[in-house]
Amino acid sequence: MVEEYMHSGMQVQIFRDSGHRSPPTYYGVVLNPNVKNPTGALIEAKSYAELKQAAAARAERKAFLLQRKKGDR
Repeated sequence: MVEEYMHSGMQVQIFRDSGHRSPPTYYGVVLNPNVKNPTGALIEAKSYAELKQAAAARAERKAFLLQRKKGDR
C-alpha cells in the first residue's frame, strides 16, 4: 500500500504494482469506514495523479449516494 487517507468521509487506499519490465500500475479502492464489512470496487490507472483524481471522484460520489440514501429514510 502506497497511501491511505480520508476523502469526503470515505477511506481511500492506493496500491502500486510494479513489474520488472513494465512501468508501475496504480490501483485504488474507496471504502465506507462506517460499515461493518467495507467493500469497494477496484480503480485502475496508469499514473498516480490520474488515480488520485479517479479515487476522489469515486469517494465524492459514494458519499453523495450515502447522504441521499440517508435522506430517503
